[in-house]
Amino acid sequence: MKQARKRIDGQAGYILLSVMLLVTVMLLALAIELPRISQQIKREKEEELVHRGMDYAMAIKRFVHKTGRYPASLEQLEDTNHVRFLRKRYKDPMTIEGEWRLIHQGEAQIKLTAPSSLPTTSPTPPPEALLSRGRRHPHHSPPRTSAPLSRRWRSYHRGSQHKQGDIH
Repeated sequence: MKQARKRIDGQAGYILLSVMLLVTVMLLALAIELPRISQQIKREKEEELVHRGMDYAMAIKRFVHKTGRYPASLEQLEDTNHVRFLRKRYKDPMTIEGEWRLIHQGEAQIKLTAPSSLPTTSPTPPPEALLSRGRRHPHHSPPRTSAPLSRRWRSYHRGSQHKQGDIH
């Protein structure tokens, strides 16, 4: 009986260690996935915002088509002569309060920042840099033929030079 008890006591440390390792791995996975999850939640809110905006736009379009004027308030979209152009007043999904607010011209500011994980493109190096690395610029290389190199260079340069009096 004592041997069985010693084995259990010795294994308790390994079980605790494995549980701690499992919790650490789970926390690391959560830390990695948390930005992606928050971005997905933001995208879903933006999609809902677009959907609700389209409903408002369609309600205003139907109101204008029916009455010939734009509504002065949201109440007119909800009930005008017992006609409902807007099914219900939606809450703004992007704010905590859910209240819409007017944004006047010049108030809106869009700030775009490039993610740092995107690769940056470097400009094309000048032809001199290509030549200094042992590569030839595409406009200075001879045409590819089976003739020996010296004849290819001569025919290439002869064809590209214009004689006096030639009109092209």
